[in-house]
Amino acid sequence: MSGLTPELPLSIDFNGGFQLLTTYKRLVAQNLRMLLLTIPGERVMLPEFGVGLHQMLFEADVSTSRDKIAGRIRGQVGAYLPYVEIRDIKIASHDTNSRMASGRVHVSVSYRIIPLGIFDLINVEVSSIE
Repeated sequence: MSGLTPELPLSIDFNGGFQLLTTYKRLVAQNLRMLLLTIPGERVMLPEFGVGLHQMLFEADVSTSRDKIAGRIRGQVGAYLPYVEIRDIKIASHDTNSRMASGRVHVSVSYRIIPLGIFDLINVEVSSIE
């Protein structure tokens, strides 16, 4: 079966090749996850690429920090994934949800893949332990 791109993290399929993504929905979800987790300056030749969610763990956990990261997500998606429309962003941490462990941030992004008219949701949790 042919695919669009390797699935990350890389894994070997039953034929000895890399496991591949075979739908645009999964490809867009992977691209969005990489955008959220990449730290600005980490990607060669694209120093502005990335939201850097791990860095959020070290900011003061107040509404302005959540607004800042939501704005960064919207800006990065607009710049690097223009085929994605952000519908909603929810950011939770111990400060907003006492059941969450300290040192963790959970980000939920609902979005639409514009050319396909597909709606989806991605959840990313980062921890200071990772």
